[in-house]
Amino acid sequence: ADPASFAGVVREAANSLTGHTLCTEGGMALKTCEGAAAYREAAEALANAVPAPPLSFSAAPASVAAQGREPQLPLFDLATLLAARDHAADIGVRGLVTHRGSFADSTV
Repeated sequence: ADPASFAGVVREAANSLTGHTLCTEGGMALKTCEGAAAYREAAEALANAVPAPPLSFSAAPASVAAQGREPQLPLFDLATLLAARDHAADIGVRGLVTHRGSFADSTV
């Protein structure tokens, strides 16, 4: 909810780039598509961004709509939260970064 708090992290990452390779504190080298200029631009955008209100939890946003009421935004629902958790657990242990689960037919 506070984009400016991430600006320093992104600036630090920009300073850790050599060409298009980001060197992490743990000594891992990650190839990026962007160079330092893109990271600096992102840091500047984050520093100037207006904070968003915190997310609120709603167990059933569909029921709110069914009752003819306007949902309070932003919100997320329990099913989405659990699906995201399960998806992260599924692909994370496999080292994947994708919208597809470990089964090709389980696109999230």
